[in-house]
Amino acid sequence: IFCERVNEQLRPFFAAATEVAPPETPARFLEYWTRLASAVRPTSILIGLDEANAIPDSIKDTFYSTIRSIHADQRAFRGNPHLAKFRFVFVGVFDPQKLVKDQKNSPFNVSEIVRLPDFTLEEVKTLHSVLSNFTTPELRDELSESVHRWTDGHPYLTQELSHIIMGHVDPEAGLKALPRGVVEKSVSELKDRAADN
Repeated sequence: IFCERVNEQLRPFFAAATEVAPPETPARFLEYWTRLASAVRPTSILIGLDEANAIPDSIKDTFYSTIRSIHADQRAFRGNPHLAKFRFVFVGVFDPQKLVKDQKNSPFNVSEIVRLPDFTLEEVKTLHSVLSNFTTPELRDELSESVHRWTDGHPYLTQELSHIIMGHVDPEAGLKALPRGVVEKSVSELKDRAADN
């Protein structure tokens, strides 16, 4: 399924009416990435993976070993020029050293951790600036302050809470005022979602 989604998102960038079949077995991941890279026009391809630990255990070692291999090949400057297009970004909380379970394989030690600090109130206001055609500056600031007060600027929680709040607003009418209790109701929904995860 993962490879099919990658194909779907990259299809507009294919050089011709090409179809890149997903690998038949995990052992063919490297072959798949090579065929995919040669089929697309861009010189750089960023693959973002959320929930790195969600890759099924049955293919996890092969999958991450292949990515490690692509990275090592690039660093050695001997690599396949097509594979040099790839950059992988993993989002979420996980230990890169634990991605490859089999001790006979090299560990996944080719990553760089990037920490995203909490948003300041001004950064939350910048995030909410996309609402400028939807509401007044005063109400946008009030929303930003409420969200920041509840999330303390945590990036994920800030975005999720903002999304939930806006889901309670009629897009046709715009945001004339924050409906009474909508922030608290949205916080409760966010807590329920977190409990489900």
